[in-house]
Amino acid sequence: MTESKMEIVMFPWLAFGHLIPYMNLSNEIAKRGHKISFLLPKNAEIRLQKLNHYPNLIKLHKLTIPHVDGLPYGAETTADVPTSLESLLATAFDELYDEIKSFLRNVKPHFIFFDFAYWIPDLAREIGGIKTLFYSVFSPAAASISFVKSPDKTTFMASTAAELVKPPPDYPSTTVVLRESEAKLLSFLLHEYGKGVTFYERVKKGMTGCDAIGMRTCREIEGTFCDYIATHSEKSVLYTGPVLSEPKNEPLEEHGLSNWLEKFEPGQ
Repeated sequence: MTESKMEIVMFPWLAFGHLIPYMNLSNEIAKRGHKISFLLPKNAEIRLQKLNHYPNLIKLHKLTIPHVDGLPYGAETTADVPTSLESLLATAFDELYDEIKSFLRNVKPHFIFFDFAYWIPDLAREIGGIKTLFYSVFSPAAASISFVKSPDKTTFMASTAAELVKPPPDYPSTTVVLRESEAKLLSFLLHEYGKGVTFYERVKKGMTGCDAIGMRTCREIEGTFCDYIATHSEKSVLYTGPVLSEPKNEPLEEHGLSNWLEKFEPGQ
């Protein structure tokens, strides 16, 4: 009897800190014989191709990132823009909606893995037959602090640092907490990240709208935080382990590293 294989779509945010972990996970899934369509911006293809260990199963599908007024022409990832323009890049990302809808209708995958495209769960339900998994590249501890419980902007700005760092009663740790000096740094969660949506809303809607959540960790390390996320999102949390890039087998460059090191005096 032939083992049934799945068709999976990967749709990460337009940042290499998201694209690369998604490719690492794709390799692990492809190792088990499943087919993957990996959606990515054109200018990320060369870098991601080098990390694709199963090109017969992992197919890269290049997206045309729409131009948005205020973005540099040709900007397709966060590497192409300063932090101050990332919200515009998120707007361009959301304008991929129609292209993604057409792609999913044609491919009809079993699953789509996503993170910042908070509209994917509703789109998948509209098309039908597609399960959605919010795959987070963030630490579950960080996600627990930042995304599970966050006040509205008015409450946030009116709160003292001591009030902001006080964890909810059911928070699972007394040591993994924010310091008062770090509290106001979380204000970026309430800034607009795309047209009409904050960073916090973008992530929270994805986590609560999906069918399941995937975390790049192990239960033995961050299980209590994953349980906390599962309780507040009312979703099952799946563990992928760290899923790191495989080490290169080729020798180090003969001259590059040694030449750089020779620029320094001993003891520096």
